[in-house]
Amino acid sequence: MQKWMYVVIGIVAAVAVVGVVLGVRYLGPERPPVENGVPPQNGDVVNGVDDNDVPDVAAATSLRFSMEFTNGEIGDFTWLAKNIGTDEFKLRIEGLLYGFEIGYIVNGELQRAWELRDDEWIDMPSEAWDEVWDGFVTELDVVISELDEGTHGDWTYTDPDEGYLVRIYDIEVDPDLDDALFEP
Repeated sequence: MQKWMYVVIGIVAAVAVVGVVLGVRYLGPERPPVENGVPPQNGDVVNGVDDNDVPDVAAATSLRFSMEFTNGEIGDFTWLAKNIGTDEFKLRIEGLLYGFEIGYIVNGELQRAWELRDDEWIDMPSEAWDEVWDGFVTELDVVISELDEGTHGDWTYTDPDEGYLVRIYDIEVDPDLDDALFEP
C-alpha cells in the first residue's frame, strides 16, 4: 500500500502543476498581438521586448525556473531539468508547500525516483517507475510548451479555481546542471 502512496503523491503534484500551466495558458498574460493573421516573427519588438532576446525554451536541453503560489505563502518551488527530450532526462523539484518541505527527483539514466519526506529522500518503488516517469515528463513538456508561447520574464496569473496568484520566474535556458543534483 505504501508504494501507491508515492505514486498518488507524485500524480497529485503533477496534476497540480498541469492545472497551473493550463491556467497560465488560458488566463495568463496577453499573448503578443496577431496582425493580419500573422503572429510576431523573430526580431519583432512586442511590448518593448525584442523577440531575438528571448531564449528558445523549446530547444532547451536543460532548464531552471521557479514557481510560486500566492507570493510564496502557499508554495514556492524550484525546478531543475537536464537532458530534456532524452531517455536520460533528469528532473528535480524542491520547495515549500504550506510550510512543509517537499521534493522529487526523477532520474531517467538510473530509472529511479525519490521523494523528500521528513528531511529524508525516500526511494520510490520501481513498480511505479513508468507512471512517475510519464507523469513528470508530460508535466515538463506542458511547461516548456507554455513557456515557449511568447513568454518574456515573469509569468503571473490568478488560478481560476482556487483564486491564488501563480508566478513562474527566474527562467534559465540551458544552465549547466551537475549530475549530482539528480540524486539524493
